[in-house]
Amino acid sequence: MIGAGLSGSLAARELAQSGFAVTVFDSQPQGSLNATNVSGGMVRAFDLDPGQRADAASVVYGANSVRGRGSGFVRAGALVSGVDPGEATDFVGGFAAEHGFEARVMSADDVRGRFGIELPPESVSVFEPGAGFLSPRKVASFALRVARRAGAVVRFSSRVASVTASANWASLSVAGQREPEEFDYAVVALGAWTSGSSLGIDGMLPSRVMAIQVVCVTRPYGVHHPTLFDCESGVYAAPVSPGISLIGLSTGEHYDSISAPGLHRADPAHVTETLSRAIYRLPWVSSASVVRVIRGFDGVVEPGTAGTTSLSEDGRIMVVRPWNGAGVKHALSAARQLRQALVARA
Repeated sequence: MIGAGLSGSLAARELAQSGFAVTVFDSQPQGSLNATNVSGGMVRAFDLDPGQRADAASVVYGANSVRGRGSGFVRAGALVSGVDPGEATDFVGGFAAEHGFEARVMSADDVRGRFGIELPPESVSVFEPGAGFLSPRKVASFALRVARRAGAVVRFSSRVASVTASANWASLSVAGQREPEEFDYAVVALGAWTSGSSLGIDGMLPSRVMAIQVVCVTRPYGVHHPTLFDCESGVYAAPVSPGISLIGLSTGEHYDSISAPGLHRADPAHVTETLSRAIYRLPWVSSASVVRVIRGFDGVVEPGTAGTTSLSEDGRIMVVRPWNGAGVKHALSAARQLRQALVARA
């Protein structure tokens, strides 16, 4: 497993618990310092893409969910506002009931009365009391500890320089070692935007990089709110710590590389726009102080290309990766796909 971030750690856990002998390589002195370190963490079953709701529900409510001790999960509740009324009713009465978790349809008055969130009078929301947010970095660390207990070997500060495949094994050249190491399979788990050229392999799916910028603001004493995604304004928010909320809005900025100069530069105009829109939903933001502006990024690939992909004809080299902000949701799904593929070949 090349990479000890979210995708690599969850896949290593899945494989080690299934009886595979797993070795995890990561170039950093500890895991989750690259892609996962700049990831967000709001989790709920009501995904805006209906086709992804089963994976989303498994993250929060499934038997192998990420809600265990040490995962950093906070049950703050999750509210998605501005949704289609029929879709909301079908989700609550159909999908949620079938999967055995609680969800409610709420009117604008209901939301205002319970959370102090202002919505247009006709707005319809879906609320999941059991959802919330987590730390992808803590989830990855927790999964890696479980993998180790199941027998996985983890090698930090070990940079894989190249990967090649033959009919019988995958060969890894590790920086600082004279001889390559041979394994039955090599799995690349280096983030959605990673190019295969850095490992000397072809076939990695093309991706671009999307800038993410969020604002951490003070929240008045006694004010509590669930995680929020408002479909009409595009504003999202999470109560990340006592007295502090994270508020975000899509930047719409895309780049061809994570080394692009503008990707990492905070945009003051975007901060102003984010807070201006948020005030209409969270009125207390008008008197909030900005504590920190966080600039991050995510990989953007074509829909349907997440999960597990073979990079060699004989399947000795594979890649797992989430995409487009899917994070934990697709990482868990990709881990299961990987296990199923390798079990079928064993």
